[in-house]
Amino acid sequence: MAKYILAGLLFFLPLLVLPFGASPFEIPKVIGAEIAVELLLLFVLLKNNLSLKNFNQTQLIITGILFLLSLLHLVFWKTADSFFGNPFRLQGTFLLWHLLAFSLISNSIKLPTNSSYIAFFSLVTLSISAFILGGDVNGRTFGTLGEANNLAAAALFLWPFLIFSRSQILKITGTIFLCWIILSSGSRSGLIAFVIQIGFLVMLRQFSLKPALLISLILMACSLFLPFVEKSGWYENRAEVWHTALVAGTLSPIFGHGFGNTQSNLHQTSLILNNNIQYQIVDSSHNLVLDFWVQGGFLGVACLVLLLWGGVGGLIKHQAKLELTAFLGIFTVMLFNPVSVVILVYFWWLISQGFDNSKPLS
Repeated sequence: MAKYILAGLLFFLPLLVLPFGASPFEIPKVIGAEIAVELLLLFVLLKNNLSLKNFNQTQLIITGILFLLSLLHLVFWKTADSFFGNPFRLQGTFLLWHLLAFSLISNSIKLPTNSSYIAFFSLVTLSISAFILGGDVNGRTFGTLGEANNLAAAALFLWPFLIFSRSQILKITGTIFLCWIILSSGSRSGLIAFVIQIGFLVMLRQFSLKPALLISLILMACSLFLPFVEKSGWYENRAEVWHTALVAGTLSPIFGHGFGNTQSNLHQTSLILNNNIQYQIVDSSHNLVLDFWVQGGFLGVACLVLLLWGGVGGLIKHQAKLELTAFLGIFTVMLFNPVSVVILVYFWWLISQGFDNSKPLS
């Protein structure tokens, strides 16, 4: 049963849309993800697998530090948004605890053997939803994710399951659906991520895994300079958002301002800087690392870096090409945009696979 709950989180959570809450796209997904993680914890508990010795000790320690840091925030820096997050995305401490728990236990749960077909179904359904629901005010399709960049990120995660399958039909048709989603969503970060994924797969034919991954990561890092050269409007200038987030973190550099408190701190910092961010609602730094910097300070960023180092290093050790391709896709998008809980679930699952000592999916 646990493997089907995991499959539901990875492949069916993106499709969940219910007409309640401040956001019919995001709120049901957050609640659904939290319930699913709690069910997984229940199954693990019933199997008596919650002994500390059953977890990867490095991952357990880093996760424990993040948990204690979040508790410290609730004691000293609690705001109305700290625990549950703002009513539009619910990405507060409560969700963080669920994601940390999910990452700890998910590497002991294997996906069903027909995962590539389930991923294909999910990708096709996302494409259909994007077509039916149409575009936003800018004509960009958003599908059941409710936001164009997150739609592209979800597709980029699903695509490697098809590329590494044995079915040529899944590979070809899956690539066609992915290209349509990226083009119709108008996601520049999604396009960059797709190019990096393609480059990684091409380089794997010429180089070993480590050089191919290193070059891909360098390309990813270079792409971060693009917002500084693009000419866009006030409300699309990521460089300004990043600058505001960077300064906001320096106001509480060790412990951060608390998970779930990004929006208020970005606004307060924008008033100090007197920039355009003060005139809009910005509840994310548009970059995962900067979000951890604002919310968790140096300790939060250090934990994130250590988890990335251990997780990606483990995937390299396992020669997990499928998971590394998926990681390159979604992490690139996460460096440019606020992310849905769906993408967060993908991220923490991929990290967990690197700390798994058993045979990887691919």
